Amino acid sequence: MFRKVFLILFLVLGLNANNLFVGVNAGIPITTPKYSGLGMLQSMFPETGIGYSLGINVGYKSNFGPNNGLKYYLEYIYSESYSESDTKDVKADINSQLITLNVDYYYNFTNLFGVYAGLGIGYVSYNPKYTMPPLPSMSSTIELTKGGFALPLNLGLLFNINKHHGLSLGAKIPLIGCKYKVSFPGADNASVKLSTYIVSAGYNYTF
Repeated sequence: MFRKVFLILFLVLGLNANNLFVGVNAGIPITTPKYSGLGMLQSMFPETGIGYSLGINVGYKSNFGPNNGLKYYLEYIYSESYSESDTKDVKADINSQLITLNVDYYYNFTNLFGVYAGLGIGYVSYNPKYTMPPLPSMSSTIELTKGGFALPLNLGLLFNINKHHGLSLGAKIPLIGCKYKVSFPGADNASVKLSTYIVSAGYNYTF
């Protein structure tokens, strides 16, 4: 049924439905907070966190020839990273949602192996939660939500099992970060800039 719906859609658009693909991926996010305005409190806060990510995508492949072409796809990735400061004073649980429209150029060296590179444009939201020792007139947990423009660089390897099934090993590198302000006793004008790098393995099915 779904194949028939996609076929009708692509016939209307004048595209080849056999080049439609869907995929899933799972990986490891590496979140790198950059703090400013914390003063002497900065050493209390975590620097780098790692965790897990899960993603789905759907798109269309436009072939230039037998070995290369472009992939256009919409992708959604949920990730969660965990870390704690060197002093063990503050723990961070940072989850994010990333949705992007992507265009990747791919080149297959052989029928089995290829590479790709491209850019995505979209939106990323962060929901960081910091747990720390209680401070005067303040909760021991700070939880904020912030979103903004996302511009990831896509790089990776392709492993083509056959006409319909493929695997990938890739990375998403954020070209810009997401910055937000925080305020608590001792740091009224502090800010944090978050960037998340994602390394993931994926599977895709081409119709």
